[in-house]
Amino acid sequence: MSAKSRALKAITMIVAKKTDSRAFDDLFEAGDGDEVVSHIINRIRQNHNERTAVASWHGGELIDGMPASWVETYNRILGDSLFAFAEITL
Repeated sequence: MSAKSRALKAITMIVAKKTDSRAFDDLFEAGDGDEVVSHIINRIRQNHNERTAVASWHGGELIDGMPASWVETYNRILGDSLFAFAEITL
């Protein structure tokens, strides 16, 4: 399964609140977890409902309503500075 497919499956599991499983963890542990996270960020940037579900599930520090650590990974991997000056919230 591609990183993009696993990202979509991860979002689906987060929205369904079915993240307490080895199957969910495996989506990020195929050696390309950063790529999976980048695909998730790309998708939730454009989908408010999915962004809200991910933010609620994550429960940690957020940047523009997205997990801060994921946004940092996205910026590092893609060199995207879109979030460089975004407000950090808890």
